[in-house]
Amino acid sequence: MASNQKRKLWYFLLLAFSVYGGNSWGGQNASGPARKANPEYQMNWQTFSLRGKVKFVRETEDKPPAPGIGPENLEQLWFDPAGNVTRRVTTRADEYYGDKRYKYDGVGNYEEVEHYKQDNTLKFTAKNTFDADGNLVEYAEFTQGTRLTYKRINTYEKYTPEEHIMEVKWVVPPSRPGDTVKYVTRFDAQGRKTQVEVYRDSRKAVFSKTLYQYNPDNTVEETHYEYSRDNPDQVDSKRVTLYDAAHRVLSRKFTRSASSEDNFDESTRYDPAGNIVEYTWTNPQGVDLKRSYRNDYVYDKQGNWTRRVTSSPKRAFRGSVTRRIEYYPAAADR
Repeated sequence: MASNQKRKLWYFLLLAFSVYGGNSWGGQNASGPARKANPEYQMNWQTFSLRGKVKFVRETEDKPPAPGIGPENLEQLWFDPAGNVTRRVTTRADEYYGDKRYKYDGVGNYEEVEHYKQDNTLKFTAKNTFDADGNLVEYAEFTQGTRLTYKRINTYEKYTPEEHIMEVKWVVPPSRPGDTVKYVTRFDAQGRKTQVEVYRDSRKAVFSKTLYQYNPDNTVEETHYEYSRDNPDQVDSKRVTLYDAAHRVLSRKFTRSASSEDNFDESTRYDPAGNIVEYTWTNPQGVDLKRSYRNDYVYDKQGNWTRRVTSSPKRAFRGSVTRRIEYYPAAADR
């Protein structure tokens, strides 16, 4: 299980950098019809850009011919007829193993995730609790079925169309002084995020700030600032990301105040199906040929790729991935 510190860092990233999540109104305790969907807590056909009624995906990295290479990487996904992932099994050359089994509420938010070991014994269970607007208000982990080992609570101090103020506290283990985090999110008249500020220790020090600019061509420019821990008024780093209308990254520019050696630029191109065909990483020395790559795809009749070949920017072969896709009968090829 991940350490508490890693869990906290991941949670900061998940909440602070999302552009489109949490833009529905009515208040934290609003009454009304069914709970609203939260895209950040959904795993479905759309999450994996799959077309048709996919039942199962087995994604295998072809074994390179070079000697000494470890076992192939493998990803397996099972979907229910509604399109939600019910199980995800991942292996990464014996370095990582994950077997997650999902349970959902009526609008497709996953409420429970069971994490299994490779020997098929239960490692721990994670449970999410949502309010009527689909906001996550509690996250908890249990081992041995009912033993609580981790719990985090999100409390909305303010929830209006113009501004959300949310405080995050760790209950198990309890928060230490300085561990309390607040997110202040502001919105425009169309319900789109314009600014997210993250504060440590009840708004006493700025952790980060993210600004959003919505352009006439439907692209979104996200500017993220990280502040120095020693001097909250000093910007430590800046990241500018440009998204297209489908929320895909088109480019990203990172600059660090203290050292230009860490600076980089990213650019990404997609094919008509929305899959990456070219990725370029540029640093102060020029194009990084190891990080940059190109992809070519083979597609089935449903429009899902079944083979991906990756090469260097100069077209040197790097590897390939094969997909076996099964469909529910209504969408199966005939």
